[in-house]
Amino acid sequence: MKFIARLLLLFTMCITLGCQLISYQKKDYPYELLLNAADLPDGYVYSDSDFPEIDGGKSIEVYFKRDTGELGTSIIHQIYIYTDEQKATQSFYVLENELFFDEWKVNSEIDYQPNNFEDKINISCVPIYSSSRDLEHCILLQQHKNLIFTISVVIDNNYLNLSEFSEIANVADGKLSDEIIPMPND
Repeated sequence: MKFIARLLLLFTMCITLGCQLISYQKKDYPYELLLNAADLPDGYVYSDSDFPEIDGGKSIEVYFKRDTGELGTSIIHQIYIYTDEQKATQSFYVLENELFFDEWKVNSEIDYQPNNFEDKINISCVPIYSSSRDLEHCILLQQHKNLIFTISVVIDNNYLNLSEFSEIANVADGKLSDEIIPMPND
């Protein structure tokens, strides 16, 4: 019976993370809410993951990349979980101030609205000056109940365009639950 349970867990993790395992596991984390390689445009593969420490909550971060050797071919998805919605709201505004400086602007070409109209969002971009390509760094910051997530990408139209970024945001939003996410135990 234990063998079947472990096999089922391995299969679930494989599906969740694009058949590549997180570098180390922590129990009770909502891995099903994370993007996986199958959610991304062709060519992106799982690269790494981490559990960054945050004030008043828990966090998990997953990285995807393309093997091109060029700047800006990665996608980072991070989930922050708080004990309640009020703490998440406070943290949303702190993160918004930390992430977005004056140079960051809303890009009207990004076609994204969360499924839950009560979610708070900021989706902004800033140009990256490169001698070889026109690049734009975009971040989606979204609060949904007691959870916050970010998706960080570089737009360059060679590897990822604004339409694909919008699709990725919609996929991540579609994974969100109507329920409060329980605080993981380490």
